[in-house]
Amino acid sequence: MALKLVESRPATEEEKQRAQEVTADSNWLSQHSAEIWEKYKGKYIAIVEQTLFVGDTWEEAIGKAKERCPERGPLVRHIPYKRRIWVL
Repeated sequence: MALKLVESRPATEEEKQRAQEVTADSNWLSQHSAEIWEKYKGKYIAIVEQTLFVGDTWEEAIGKAKERCPERGPLVRHIPYKRRIWVL
């Protein structure tokens, strides 16, 4: 397998801001995961600006989030009916 060279450069201010936004949304999801799982089993969720949007489909959830914040890509997940724990 051939190795690929990857360009290494400092992140731009926009990239740093986006990384902070994604981290904040991920942390919010982690903090609220138990209550979200109980309430929204089988649904799709989208999180943007630490606000939850729920839909029956991926498109519905992301559409609601994009209405609120069209310039941001939301964090989207499906909430399964059965909870799974992965041990790595």
